[in-house]
Order: sequence, then structure tokens, then C-alpha cells
Amino acid sequence: MADTTVLLEYVEKLKAENVGWVSDFKDARGEVTVIVPREFIADICYFLKTGHGFDMLADLCGADLGP
Repeated sequence: MADTTVLLEYVEKLKAENVGWVSDFKDARGEVTVIVPREFIADICYFLKTGHGFDMLADLCGADLGP
């Protein structure tokens, strides 16, 4: 399994920057999944790119929960 310690530190940085940015997160099988409200996606990407050197978004998923 991959060590997710560094990724979990970024989850904490996101929560410290804006408590509303992280609804939930999962750490399973060497992969960290962060659940965020859709209205904050652009802000989070900007924060990670400009302040922390991220230059690629590898995966973005959405769910339609119906009416």
C-alpha cells in the first residue's frame, strides 16, 4: 500500500484554509479521496496550484443524486 501521509497533510491544509472546503475524505487502499462541495472546486484548485505546486488535476467525479 502507498503511504498517504503527505496527501492527508494536504487534506488538513485544505480544511485549515477554509473549513467548508472538505465535506469528507476517505483514505483507503493507498488512495485519498476528498469530497468537496461543487461551489469550491475552482477555489481549491487555485489554492493547490498557486500555493502548493500542484499542476495537474488527475480525476474529477460528480454524482447526480436525483430530485
